[in-house]
Amino acid sequence: MKSDCLVGAGGVLAACFLSGCAAPTTFSDESVHISTSETSVHFVRDSISGAPVTPTDIVNAVASAANANTHFPLRTEYKYQTTKFYNFEGLYTTQTANHMTASYARGDTRGAAIQTPIPSARLQSKVSFSVDVDSVGESSAKIKIGPEASVRLCTEYPELAATQTLAADLRSALSSPENFIIHRSAPVSGEINVPFNSESTYANFLRKLGAYQFSKNEPKASDIEKFAAYNLQVGTRKVPLYVNVMPYRNGSKVLYKMNVPYELRGNGVQTIGLNDINEAKKKIAAVAND
Repeated sequence: MKSDCLVGAGGVLAACFLSGCAAPTTFSDESVHISTSETSVHFVRDSISGAPVTPTDIVNAVASAANANTHFPLRTEYKYQTTKFYNFEGLYTTQTANHMTASYARGDTRGAAIQTPIPSARLQSKVSFSVDVDSVGESSAKIKIGPEASVRLCTEYPELAATQTLAADLRSALSSPENFIIHRSAPVSGEINVPFNSESTYANFLRKLGAYQFSKNEPKASDIEKFAAYNLQVGTRKVPLYVNVMPYRNGSKVLYKMNVPYELRGNGVQTIGLNDINEAKKKIAAVAND
């Protein structure tokens, strides 16, 4: 339960104001009952890599969903032009194989000899919630919040918001299965022999797909071997298709590669699948032979 140190601190602060001394930092701790909530998630088996969804994948997706959808995103402000001391406020998460702790905090990293991770900062007021990730069969889980919040208050920092307000924020952030996202990517490469010279083949890709615009690392070219990147639609996403065309026998050899990002979502959706990859390969071949 909450101690009387905060009440006592008020007297200390008043005395120190009169005497000119600095008030000592004091802490209080209590547990607060909150309404529990449960969200069921299911991830389909990855049709591209075939790799299973692990409990760690799901816990990381829970943490990402909390951080992405909170109304209290973490903010930091560095002091005295040094990275060793900064103020912070907002939500941060820590996780293990089947559990996550969501902490809404306000504090600083004073006194640290090196840059201190926020969870290790001594001077902070925080409200922490326990989130269990219970696996239910393959690639499924129940996300459970509650029933107690752990509240630690520091005299130097007021709490970020009322505990029940923060509990409602976390429940909202973790209420929609589609917000639980596992990010993956598929490297794809291949080669195609075509009866055209390299200039004609490059012209086909430019005419059909259009050049991919880079902010850095512009495509390189030489007389013998040329490199370029083009816009390629793969499922619902445009990705850069890297193409290298070299003279080969009476025509050219087209070497291509791309990295296709995609998502597995907790509502059973895979944003790009193996069929999308295969259709993209067919399109590459059609463009090269146009």
